[in-house]
Amino acid sequence: MYSWILLAVIILLGAGVLLLGLRRRRSSRLQDMFFPGSRKSGFGDKNEKELYQRLLGLVHGREDVARRLVELEQSRNPEKSRQWCLNKAIESLKRERR
Repeated sequence: MYSWILLAVIILLGAGVLLLGLRRRRSSRLQDMFFPGSRKSGFGDKNEKELYQRLLGLVHGREDVARRLVELEQSRNPEKSRQWCLNKAIESLKRERR
C-alpha cells in the first residue's frame, strides 16, 4: 500500500516539474520573439531591459500583452528603435490609466 502512495507522490512531483519546465520554456520563447537573440548576447542595452521590466510590471507580468504593445508601437513607427517603442508603450499605458 505504501508503495502505491510513494508512486503517486513521485508521479505528481514529476508532473509538477514538467509543467514548470514547460512554462519556463514558453516564457523564453516569448522573450526570443520580443528580443531576438537576447538569451545569447543579452539585451542590447541595460536601459532597454529595465524598460521591459517596467512594462511587464505595468501589465502584471503578462509577456504577451507587453509584446503586443511594443509591436503595435513598432508597426506605427517602424523607423524608431526598440527602446523608443518601449518608452512609448509605457507612456501610452500610463496615459490610458489616468
